[in-house]
Amino acid sequence: VHANVTTGIVERVEVIGWGSNGLNVSFSEAFPIFLETYSSETTHITIQDCVVSDQHQYMGGYATAIMVQTCQPQAGDRIPWGTRKSQSALIRRNRTYNIYGHGYGLGYSENVLFEDNDCIESKTGVNIDTGLNRNIEFVGNRFLICNQGIHTGNPYSGQFENFKIKDNYFLITK
Repeated sequence: VHANVTTGIVERVEVIGWGSNGLNVSFSEAFPIFLETYSSETTHITIQDCVVSDQHQYMGGYATAIMVQTCQPQAGDRIPWGTRKSQSALIRRNRTYNIYGHGYGLGYSENVLFEDNDCIESKTGVNIDTGLNRNIEFVGNRFLICNQGIHTGNPYSGQFENFKIKDNYFLITK
């Protein structure tokens, strides 16, 4: 599922036994569920009650199981970066497991809530490493047997501000 929408909901979708191919470096990362939109007070994305699991990888292919992008700063945004007041995305009650890569991811996003999600046996629970990212909140999520729980940013790859992490549970190893 990959959609560029003004408003969109992905609900009760299961993606099981899918794959990623590392032979082509440009396309080695798979995104089984990926919704993106532009910044406006009226755009909104919801991904809820979904399951993404049991990735098969070939030659180092990796994945971000559930991915969201809520801004298009180079083209398409209707309001300037950092001025949006309303929630742009809600990611809730999803479950990812057995992922070689990241359970959840963001890039170029603002005003996003991750709530009551599970990530089990993945390299990283949440990876946010690209572009402008602000006002991101994590509430009541569980990251079980992940090498990293939440990874936010590299200083050379974007802007990362106003992150809130509240009432989450992390179990790094068995």
